[in-house]
Amino acid sequence: MLTKDLIDEFVARVTELVPTDDDRLKQFIDRLIPLAGGAPDLNNSANRCYTVRDWFFCFRRYEEANLNQNLLEFYPGTAGEFWGFLRLNPHAYDDTGKKRKIWELAHALAYPKFRGQGINALYVSVTMALAKANHADLVVANPRHVSMLITLTDWNFKVQGAGGQQAVKRIIQQGRAMYGKDASARRLFYAQELRSILQDGSVMMEKELKGKSFLDLSLFGIDLTPRRGR
Repeated sequence: MLTKDLIDEFVARVTELVPTDDDRLKQFIDRLIPLAGGAPDLNNSANRCYTVRDWFFCFRRYEEANLNQNLLEFYPGTAGEFWGFLRLNPHAYDDTGKKRKIWELAHALAYPKFRGQGINALYVSVTMALAKANHADLVVANPRHVSMLITLTDWNFKVQGAGGQQAVKRIIQQGRAMYGKDASARRLFYAQELRSILQDGSVMMEKELKGKSFLDLSLFGIDLTPRRGR
């Protein structure tokens, strides 16, 4: 289980390692082991990973051929297993023409048996901390599963497009009111009510960062303590 204190330690360690300057950040990513060379495994975790308590994490370089860009991947794990991965694009294109600096949470995967234990809170915490340290104006995300959609909503991300945000918030509030601490019933309700919103993979969410202080982690407006059943 990823507690708030443990997530905070992860964030501190990751932001210590990943450069915040654009040029140095690009060099850091370009020098990482490419994902084409294989996802990290326990055979190289001892000398290719970093530690946080009894946890570890590795970085990889994801080569996005369509964009001709290298993206940053983050793999956390513990007790001899990786829990999934987070893929970040620190130089996402601003198609509005406003020339904003945008970070994109491009993909986040939690392996099924580790879901509901705070992994999404870790992913979003790391994303927001790195984006803010890099002086981003905006973070965008494509939630590919219901639990990430809920986590992003708790972080005050907004669904792009008319009406989407109100519908998502209403369903989440209804689920929590109806089922309280019954995580299994709540997950089933969310799967039934929210999956249709995600079915075509086109949902995008965003959160403005401009003018916030990186040192004030409460700026994100939520309690980072993971809720079971996300």
